[in-house]
Amino acid sequence: MAVFRERIGHARCANPDEFRRSDDWPTDHRGWYAAQKAHYLPAILNGEHEWCQGFSEPQAGSDLSALSLKAERDGDDFILTGSKIWTSFAQQATHMFLLARCEPETHGGKGLVFLLVEMDRPGIEVRPIRFIDGEYETNEVFFNGVRTPTADRIGEIGGGWKTAKQLMAIARGNNTTTGLLRRAMRAARRGTAAASLPSPSLQMRLAELDMRIDTLEALDACTDNGLTGLDMAPAASQLKLLATEMHQAITEAGLEAAPNSDFAQAKYLATRAATIYSGTSEVHRNILAKAIGCTLAGAAQSNGRPVAPQKMNSAPLINTLRVSATWKKSAISSGRDSISR
Repeated sequence: MAVFRERIGHARCANPDEFRRSDDWPTDHRGWYAAQKAHYLPAILNGEHEWCQGFSEPQAGSDLSALSLKAERDGDDFILTGSKIWTSFAQQATHMFLLARCEPETHGGKGLVFLLVEMDRPGIEVRPIRFIDGEYETNEVFFNGVRTPTADRIGEIGGGWKTAKQLMAIARGNNTTTGLLRRAMRAARRGTAAASLPSPSLQMRLAELDMRIDTLEALDACTDNGLTGLDMAPAASQLKLLATEMHQAITEAGLEAAPNSDFAQAKYLATRAATIYSGTSEVHRNILAKAIGCTLAGAAQSNGRPVAPQKMNSAPLINTLRVSATWKKSAISSGRDSISR
């Protein structure tokens, strides 16, 4: 996938929607029944099914395991009651994959089920949420006694958290692709080219951002080939963190280049949410810190007494930084060339 995302970015092709067309939907097909594969996979591949993701709720965003959408068992059906929020493209979707709480007395990641729900079922209501830039992409989705078969699930009843974690470990890394970043860079450079006298400092920033995209592509390829030393979940957090913060930096430069452009303003405003959706940057930094053995000072206790922090195993992160630095060094000359051009 890293090579594919890189190629479509260089070729200036449209980026396929991750939920609807990507090979990471939903998880890697472990836990699927044969009948589900036969029914869903062809329709996903040919675009007949348009999917959306039902995870976040009003009180469960980055703390997803706090979700409370009820899935009450009634014979061969679940009855869904509650709501989801920030659901991208729900207004277009034919199906939703979602997490619901099927064991009412449980908390956190226990007692959840991962369901596949048709969006035309009676009792589903979709309400739009307008962005600050005026665009309409996300929605509230309400479930008012919606019946859906218990067979339309992935994994075990009560084991939905395990399935969701497999999906998030893949999808977070695909959240902001290098293809998307290259398209944003081209837009920023168009604004610079249209300026009567682009500032040298802005040109330097754009050249640096070009190098950072090259570095991210190298890191993405290393991640796909298991060369970073990180497990799947923290590796995905690393890519998501770097890519979304880079996306914000690119649109900031684009707005500086063309401050009166409606397009540049809209892109700048739209990317303000990039470091919030799919887990905030703070959450992903905590995941990475835990992955290399960091603990918060005084946070771990035993019988009320602080426990000394674990010895940090920083080898995975050091290896990743070494690889990234090597690729960035090799990209410096191309960055300088882009300035001279």
